[in-house]
Amino acid sequence: DVVYNLKVEKEGNYIFTSVNRCFLTVTGLQVNQIIGKRVQDVIPEPSLTLVLDKYAEAIRKKKIVRWEETTEYPTGLVTGEVSIAPVFDDQGHCTYLAGTVHDITERKRMEEALAKEQFLMNMLMDNVPDGIYFKDKEGRFIRTNKSQAVRFGLSDPTETVGKTDFDFFTEEHAQ
Repeated sequence: DVVYNLKVEKEGNYIFTSVNRCFLTVTGLQVNQIIGKRVQDVIPEPSLTLVLDKYAEAIRKKKIVRWEETTEYPTGLVTGEVSIAPVFDDQGHCTYLAGTVHDITERKRMEEALAKEQFLMNMLMDNVPDGIYFKDKEGRFIRTNKSQAVRFGLSDPTETVGKTDFDFFTEEHAQ
């Protein structure tokens, strides 16, 4: 995971003091582009506005704040689950922020690809005039299209879920 530390100089002004190698790998940035630089000089918009709001929230609430963020870096779009923890001195002033980012870019890409496939499957299921259904290994319907539901005398395909042929046919025809 990406790990980084920020010095809090004044509200809204955060300076990178350290980053791990993963930070460099994920972003494609070099150490001299980060260490000693303000967050505003490293994190591009539109992510910057969100980041600054979350940093302020962590300081205000005096607790760890988490969020999901997608940012454009030299390596491309990076999506991460971000956590920021404020560190306070004896007088109660926030002096540092410690952050981590768990890179979920590949997972997000897979979720998007799956969502596209699901959309195409739904379009097919909803628009084919033939009855289509899927059953589990126990013979229960897990999905039917509208055409099949109509054949069963139903208006909503979800009414078939969990049922078997015995719910729709005589015992002789269900076997």
